Amino acid sequence: MGRPHKGTRKCISVRAPLQQHSFYEARAEELGLELGDYALLVMARAYNLDVPDYILKKLDPEKLRAHDERYAVCDSSDSEFSISA
Repeated sequence: MGRPHKGTRKCISVRAPLQQHSFYEARAEELGLELGDYALLVMARAYNLDVPDYILKKLDPEKLRAHDERYAVCDSSDSEFSISA
């Protein structure tokens, strides 16, 4: 069986610094996402955009909550993100 269709999309190519790539890869794996889907999730949420359904279907709400608490802390006063180790 092939992969489910994800709809009409356009490519965004990103090259991460070597020391950050493994971090992003591990975060995607924690959530059960492909790296590209993880990047799209983070970007959509950073700008208050809708997360595509095909990504939402893959997400476990508990894992996402733990991810948010651990990595993406947003200061609502200035909308800046900080990454904690």
